[in-house]
Amino acid sequence: MHQWEQKYPDSDFKGTRSVQMAQAESQIAGKAQQPGATPADLDAAQKAAQDLADNLDKYLAPENKPAGATDAQWSQAKQQITLQAHSVLAAVAVAKKDDAKGEAEYRKLLALDPNSASTAYSLGTLIYRQKKLERIPEALFWIARSVEMTGPEALTAQGKAAADKFLNQLMPVTTVTQAVWTTSRK
Repeated sequence: MHQWEQKYPDSDFKGTRSVQMAQAESQIAGKAQQPGATPADLDAAQKAAQDLADNLDKYLAPENKPAGATDAQWSQAKQQITLQAHSVLAAVAVAKKDDAKGEAEYRKLLALDPNSASTAYSLGTLIYRQKKLERIPEALFWIARSVEMTGPEALTAQGKAAADKFLNQLMPVTTVTQAVWTTSRK
């Protein structure tokens, strides 16, 4: 489709092409979140998700809105694709052990959707897995926040129980570690 765009930038089908590009990129990006995704799938998904994140305003520009779509529907579609793109970028970064990129993407997701308990939990566990003592309180904050969140984007009962169990297992260790760390800095 990019060739079509390059060869015929002012085609009568410019708007349709842009929407189709966004749909195709979204489908490719979605492969990263499927079980059994291969490294090639992750690479393709990452490329597609980054293209979406970089070009979504162009792909879903107001002039490309289909005649039957309302402004609210168009805005909602753009929001959903934006969330998907950053979610895929975070998942691929975590899979590739690029913690800095994963953390940045989780933070972008939380800025876009602060009610996402699963994103808060994922950010907390990502920070925790870095095993940096000074960041453990921040990790615990995000995990505890995910447990406390309610509403349609709350963790499932099973997810809340698992996160709560994780927090309870960490609290005694964290308290002792924090005491030792504080004492050693005096």
